[in-house]
Amino acid sequence: MDPLYQAILENPFDDLPRLVYADALGERGEHVKADWIRYSIGHGRINSTATGDAGLIAPKWPSGVGFVAVVSSLAATYGSDSVTLAPAIPGIAWEVHRGFPSKIACDSTKWLGSRCYDCSGSGLSRVPMFPELEVIKCKTCEGEGRLYSTAKLMCQAFPLIGVRFRDKQPLHYVPSKSWLWACADSADDERLEYGLPAPLFYTLRGGKSTFPTYGRGMASHAYTSAAEAAAALDVAVADYGRDHAGLSLIVDLIASRTAAVTVHYSH
Repeated sequence: MDPLYQAILENPFDDLPRLVYADALGERGEHVKADWIRYSIGHGRINSTATGDAGLIAPKWPSGVGFVAVVSSLAATYGSDSVTLAPAIPGIAWEVHRGFPSKIACDSTKWLGSRCYDCSGSGLSRVPMFPELEVIKCKTCEGEGRLYSTAKLMCQAFPLIGVRFRDKQPLHYVPSKSWLWACADSADDERLEYGLPAPLFYTLRGGKSTFPTYGRGMASHAYTSAAEAAAALDVAVADYGRDHAGLSLIVDLIASRTAAVTVHYSH
């Protein structure tokens, strides 16, 4: 992979790697793409969907030409992958920030894949005839517990900072006035709107964690509002993919930026 693009993946909140990449594109003669990145960094965000132009918010290009017209012209001249917009993938809606796709919305199965049928999502195989090898990595899913996941590939391709699951909603637990995500121990639990597979559930940050006693109930993360719960899951889902792609986690990047600002103002 181009090391300049890799720097964008590693530092999704920083403009400098994007501007350096734009300069490199310009040096290679790809001036329109380079100008698009510079322009979009300075002019906020543009929403795009896999269904076409219906979701576009079209700011004006410096020459006064509408954004949709510019992208259409680029696609016709150089091919649909010539600009840094998201590809048209059925079932995925994109949000483009500062020249690159940064957020998506999709169903959980499209991002996570399905539970492995051999290990039931555990990532482990049991070999009763060989006690010393009783627990080994499942060969079917290579220990991931999931099949047909797109999370790793998507995070290797785009600097994503958030992923919204359309088919998931936190449970409003009225007695405690909180909104919950629960750890799904089975395929049936995972089909619940608020049920999350264990690897994703344990990526959640914030909120209050509750773990069942004596094997009863489901572990949960509780938040004070539905919006807070949804935002926590958005970041956790992105970090699930970034972790598999070997990239720094969004929660860590946010924490380091917050710490840097705190130090700056303390002086």
